[in-house]
Amino acid sequence: MGNLKKVLLIGFALLAAGCQSSAEDPGNPDANDDDSSGRDRIFNRHGEIENLDRFERFLSYVDQGQEDAIRIVNYTIEGDPIYQDLTFNGEMIQYVYDSSKDNYGSGEVMELTCTSIEKVEQADFTDYVLAECDSDMNPIILSIGK
Repeated sequence: MGNLKKVLLIGFALLAAGCQSSAEDPGNPDANDDDSSGRDRIFNRHGEIENLDRFERFLSYVDQGQEDAIRIVNYTIEGDPIYQDLTFNGEMIQYVYDSSKDNYGSGEVMELTCTSIEKVEQADFTDYVLAECDSDMNPIILSIGK
């Protein structure tokens, strides 16, 4: 019985910590996202993508050589946002990965310049990967389940 009490107390503590880990509420993304640049946002809540049509429009603009910018907001299990800003200037894609609002992450901000986005089909999902970047990294920017 003592072990059950410990498990319940630990479970409650983890639940309480998770509820308090972020002041942001991923259920209301417009109130949470502090992006003041006016970019359109795509929200990824553990594979549930909101505003996917806007992402597809961004891909179309890149294919056409038309300038555009978007922000992808990925939420952690705790509800913290991790931002991916993509700005296309007609030739290159400026990519900024910002995990500074993730209370349990590294707080890293990384910038890359890439020339394209590749669509990589998997059995259960499709990855969109930045390609021909100015570093050895080719990050996955969005993974969409089938």
